[in-house]
Parts: sequence; structure tokens; C-alpha cells
Amino acid sequence: MSMTVRDDREFLDRLGAADAACLEAVCEHLRDWLVGFVTPQLPPAVRRKVDSDDLVQEAMISFVLHVREGAYHFDHLAGARHLLAVFALDKLTKAVRDNHAACRDLARETPLDSGGTERGARAAPEPMDGHGDPFALALAADLREHILKDLPPKDHPIIQFRIEGCTTKEIAAKANCS
Repeated sequence: MSMTVRDDREFLDRLGAADAACLEAVCEHLRDWLVGFVTPQLPPAVRRKVDSDDLVQEAMISFVLHVREGAYHFDHLAGARHLLAVFALDKLTKAVRDNHAACRDLARETPLDSGGTERGARAAPEPMDGHGDPFALALAADLREHILKDLPPKDHPIIQFRIEGCTTKEIAAKANCS
């Protein structure tokens, strides 16, 4: 029997304690919302190669693993939803970056002369790691703003540290929280 998701202290305490039934109920409850959140953010070229359901599943796995580590305490159900959105943003950004890296770049190729050797060799531009990709940066900024607008200001630095790639322990040290 499926557990009912509630926004009360008892349920949130069980969720923060990584109760398996609560985690499963929250993931099931938020799955459709998260797919609806992720799908429009995927660029069409990436959407043809990456399924938003897969990104959501990866985000949920990250969510469950981090909650089981005891990394998060939820004051309201929206906190769990926002954390899932941050994980989904992370997976989405990685999918866009990986897709960009996998694309063929004709500017980096060097033509061969008839003898099969390179002619007019030039230095290839450095591959983009996603940090300089204007699309990825704009997408990340928009999603970050969307996520942060509903969170209490005290939680903003925690989300920012996570987006920057800090570990749970680093976030706890920087934000002076457990």
C-alpha cells in the first residue's frame, strides 16, 4: 500500500530520517511534476537523445542517496521538491554539456592532403567544458532563479554551494549547519 505524502512534521521527520516508505512516496508524488519541469528545459537537439524520464530517475536516485546520508532536514515538503529540482538541474546541465562535447566540430578537424598527411595544421580550439557555454549558463541561471524564489533566504547559500559542486560535508562546513 502506498503512503500518503503529507506536509506535516511527523512525515517530514520520517523523510529526513530516510524512511524508505516516505522516500518512495515523495519520489512517486513528485515524478510527474519533475518530468514537467525538466522536459521543456531540454534543448530539442538534446531531447532527441536524452529522455527526461531518465534524468528524473537519476535525480531521484541522487536525492535518495543524499537523504540517506542524513544531509538534509526538511521544514516543508517544498524543500524536498526544490532539492529534487536542483538534482534534476544538475543532471540536465550534465546532459547538455555531454551532448555538446559529443557533437562533431568541423573547426577542429584538419584536412588531409592526397598523401594522407595533415596540411595547414592549426591548433584546435579547446573543447568547452560547459562553464563557458552561454546556453548552459543561461539555463542554469534561469533554473536557479526559479528554484530559489520559493525557498527561504537562509537556504539560498546551501543550494548555491550544491550547484557549485560542493559535497555535503563541504556545504555543512560552509553554511555552518548539519
